[in-house]
Amino acid sequence: QVARSPDPRGHDNALAAYLWVRPHAAGPHPVLGRSPRLAASRAGRLAAAVLVGGGALAVVGGVLHPHAEAPNSHAPVFAEYAQSTDWVWVHDLQLLSAAVVAAGFLVVSGVLTRAGASATVVRLGNGSAAATVSLIGVNMAVDGVALKGAVDAWAAAGGDDKAARFAAAEAIRRLEWGVNSFFTVLLGVTVLLFATALLQCPRVATVLFVVMARGLPALDRVGQALAGL
Repeated sequence: QVARSPDPRGHDNALAAYLWVRPHAAGPHPVLGRSPRLAASRAGRLAAAVLVGGGALAVVGGVLHPHAEAPNSHAPVFAEYAQSTDWVWVHDLQLLSAAVVAAGFLVVSGVLTRAGASATVVRLGNGSAAATVSLIGVNMAVDGVALKGAVDAWAAAGGDDKAARFAAAEAIRRLEWGVNSFFTVLLGVTVLLFATALLQCPRVATVLFVVMARGLPALDRVGQALAGL
């Protein structure tokens, strides 16, 4: 009878079990057969792809948003807004694009944490990203719902009531600009915080840069082409 050689898979399984349960091991256990550098590269590409996807949705929303009139020429631009039949869902799309970008930042935060970035900076970046999306939601409510109702009421009004309706629409417009200015500042803070964390992880920064450097200029060219149609 021929003696069978030991199955090497049994030894590998026993070793994996030992590495998992041994009490003196500090920190997370590495997954056998997976390169940490490869995992970080894949996660970095995913994060960049999500950010570029959010940018793509923003380009689509910007193209579909009425923009024939100058934003600060209130009478003609309010008339343009009143004629729009897809105003609300376009602003819903813009809000979705902001949420996707925020999700991209959250994916980036996980990559940066595993790569050794400052946990404090990453947490501050996550909080700033969440606050930014919240303010964008407020801005979309003011612009996408309240302003649309005000300009519709102004367009339908007549006589002395028309001037009062126009003043109300202008007040909502100024509220929109106020919220818009604060969310723009918060977005800048978010980008700066994540940039600070990225400087601590050159390998992750390289992956994000390569993907976004290819994707974002292409999106910009597409947006300019569509806006010119």
